[in-house]
Amino acid sequence: MAPPPAKKIRVTFLWADEAAVVQDFNAGYSEKLVEWANAFYGRYGFAIEARPAPGGKAQEAYRYCLAKSDGYEPDISSAEEFWERMLELKRPTLREWLKTYDEIAALEKQEQDKRQEITTELGRFSTLPMPDWPDLVSRISTLFGEYQAITADLAAKRTRYKELDDKLTDIDRQHQKERDLRDFDKPARLAIGAKLVRSLDVSLLTHVKTGAENADVVDATRLKIVFCRFRLAPSVMVLRPGPQPYGVTRGSIQANSVDGEFMWDGPFILINLNRQERITLAHEIVHAAGRDHIPDVQKVKDLRSWIRTITSDPVTGKIELPTIYEEVPGGYYDGPKDDIINYNSKGKKPDEVTLYPDDQKRLESAFFVRA
Repeated sequence: MAPPPAKKIRVTFLWADEAAVVQDFNAGYSEKLVEWANAFYGRYGFAIEARPAPGGKAQEAYRYCLAKSDGYEPDISSAEEFWERMLELKRPTLREWLKTYDEIAALEKQEQDKRQEITTELGRFSTLPMPDWPDLVSRISTLFGEYQAITADLAAKRTRYKELDDKLTDIDRQHQKERDLRDFDKPARLAIGAKLVRSLDVSLLTHVKTGAENADVVDATRLKIVFCRFRLAPSVMVLRPGPQPYGVTRGSIQANSVDGEFMWDGPFILINLNRQERITLAHEIVHAAGRDHIPDVQKVKDLRSWIRTITSDPVTGKIELPTIYEEVPGGYYDGPKDDIINYNSKGKKPDEVTLYPDDQKRLESAFFVRA
């Protein structure tokens, strides 16, 4: 009996501009990504269906460019550095904000329970003889006192929560300009949105017939993959040396326009042409199917390396001990080391990496796979 046909993973390749196509095709990168992904996913009954098909001509790929020249170049490391800095700035307030939120939830439950307790006691007036009423009144008075204490505490907590929430909002407001400057998501969505409008039979904005430029871009059952050159800002090179990522997956958002321009609101994947690793497409597809990395993990540094970083003050001679802890990306702890999402799988062959059952189920139900 012949095996069942492979389930298609439907993807549409897009390029930032024609220079990105040339860089990609010179390295054969997108073709190698599909080759690795098919060798990997084929073991689980899946196959990549890419448009345009790998191995074609650059002239065909030009039809899938978001711009002819000067295309989208995200500065993702700079954005990550900004958000880490923002988190550090907000952390003390955020801790109290979250603690206060939990305390409010607990007090609201106490308030509800106490109210129910008072209602139950009030109902006993109709069942108890009058000689027992003084004790009941005393009991209800005590409950009312406890209820008032809870509501007073709840009101104070709600006031404090509002103060903390305003403080967090104010921090965001103070850094809004830099936040906009670091944003790499919105420019990508606007570029994809503009391409989608050009590729429709009817303009989304004017409802005028335009003629289909590229139906593969419009197809809502296909996952969009954008090949572009990731930039590294000079500030990031100073603040946090390190390379840009191989790729990034962005999820859906709730808005599809900004300042009157159509903006793509669905999920998409960015793949870095400046830093190439063959597992990237297969890895990011699992993210697009719904699996995220766990948060960063705090671990103890290697003792010998840590000792070499111990210094002394040149004036006082006082020994200065650096922190012995370091933050490690959660991706290095995601499942077993052969898990497709685990960073330790980078550089491995397709048959050395595993798609575990939960991810296989996610993939089967993803919009770009299910029939």
